[in-house]
Amino acid sequence: MAVLVELFGLPGSGKSFLTHELHRRLKEQGINSLDRQAAVQLCLRRKDDGPLMAVLKKFPHAIWGRLVHEHHCLPELLNFFAHYPALSALYQQDLSQSGAAESTIRNLLGAFAASCVERQLFENLGPADELILADEGFCHRFFTLYGNLAIARSCEETERYLDLLPPLRGVIFVASPAALCAERMRQRKRWPVLLADAAEDQRMAVLRHGEELLRGLAAALQRRNAPCHIYDGVSSDITPVSEFCQTLLQQAN
Repeated sequence: MAVLVELFGLPGSGKSFLTHELHRRLKEQGINSLDRQAAVQLCLRRKDDGPLMAVLKKFPHAIWGRLVHEHHCLPELLNFFAHYPALSALYQQDLSQSGAAESTIRNLLGAFAASCVERQLFENLGPADELILADEGFCHRFFTLYGNLAIARSCEETERYLDLLPPLRGVIFVASPAALCAERMRQRKRWPVLLADAAEDQRMAVLRHGEELLRGLAAALQRRNAPCHIYDGVSSDITPVSEFCQTLLQQAN
C-alpha cells in the first residue's frame, strides 16, 4: 500500500515548491515518489472501467483523461461516504449553516468530494511501497472550509474534526506566515477561486484566520502523537523533511 503524506498550508505557503524539492531529494536517495495528480492518474489507469477503456488507457493520459477522471468516480465517492459518514455530515452541516453563497458551497463541496475520491483511489489502487505527496488532503480541506468562510473553530471542534478523519499516515505543515503567503500570491497570475474577487483586506483577513486555524490543527496533531512534521516554509534546507518521509516509508515496510 502506498504511503500517503499530506501537505497542508495557506495558499502561497510553498506546498508545491516543497513537493518538487522532496521529489528531487528522494530520487537522489533511490526512493520513488509521486505527487497527487500523478498518483491519481496512475490509480485511474489501474481502475477497471471495462475492456474498451482498458485499451484506451494504453495511450497517453491526454487521450482518455477526459473520459475517466476523479470527478466520474461515483462508486469511490459513495464508498468513502459509507466508511466516513460522520465526516461527510459534519462538512455539509457546517457548509449549510455558514450562510455562504450557493456558488461557494458548490466549490467547497466539489473540493471535498475530490479529496474523498482521491483517498479511496489511493487506498485501493495506490502504488505499493511508494510515497504519495499530496498537496491537498483532509488537513488542507480544514482550511478550505473553515478558513475561507471564517468559521470560528474552538480547540474542541478541531479535535472533533480530527476524530472523524481517515487515518493520517504522515502530515507536513508548511507553516509560512500569512504576510509572506500574501506577498507570494501577489506575484502569481491568480488567487484561489474563493479569493479571486475579494478585496485585499478581505484576503488578508482570510489568510490570518487560516494561519491561526492551521497552527492550531498542527498543534492538535502533535498532541495526538500523529506523524506530523512542521516546515517553516522558507528554509532552503529540507533535509529534516526528507528524513521524515523516509522514516514513514521505512515504518510502512
